[in-house]
Amino acid sequence: MKLVRSTLLGLLLCLMVLSLAACGSKGETAEEAFSNGLNAIKTLDYDGMKQYFSSNEILGQGDGENQLVSQGDNLSLLVRNLDYKIVSSTETGDQAIVVAEITNLNIEPILGAYFGQAMEFALQNAFSSEPLDEEAINEQMEEMLVELLGAPDHELVTTTVEVALEKADEKWTIDASEGLQDAIFGGLFSVLSGLSDF
Repeated sequence: MKLVRSTLLGLLLCLMVLSLAACGSKGETAEEAFSNGLNAIKTLDYDGMKQYFSSNEILGQGDGENQLVSQGDNLSLLVRNLDYKIVSSTETGDQAIVVAEITNLNIEPILGAYFGQAMEFALQNAFSSEPLDEEAINEQMEEMLVELLGAPDHELVTTTVEVALEKADEKWTIDASEGLQDAIFGGLFSVLSGLSDF
């Protein structure tokens, strides 16, 4: 009788351990995937971005890792203030929606100042007795933008977005929609879209 009781107790313990192990191995949630994806952007982790985003266009990585790495210092200025708060999430099978508040620098006033400075510089160069060549002009323009982005006291903007995720092969992928990218980059796509209307 003791042997049967010991065996049954042993089997019961094994079943409990297996049940707990099965409960703990559900994998990454949609919220965790969203957090990991945004953290990859914030730290400019190219491999992390490829793992979590459906589009290679996030952070201009469309041309590959070399473009991202070569622009790393400048890109870090765009994401240094990036922060987010998950408001809610729902998972339905292999689909999920994460609602998040994304905060970053407000790009509109920065680009406004940049366009003003760039126009002034272009006019000065056009009427200069020794105008700069195209490469020197591009360097100057980039320096202006980097200086503006690097200023310490920028206004921040928070945008609430609904982000779609899809699960395939036990892995969540974030839809890098224009709305999400616009929120991540503080309204950059909205500003550029407004410019294209002119």
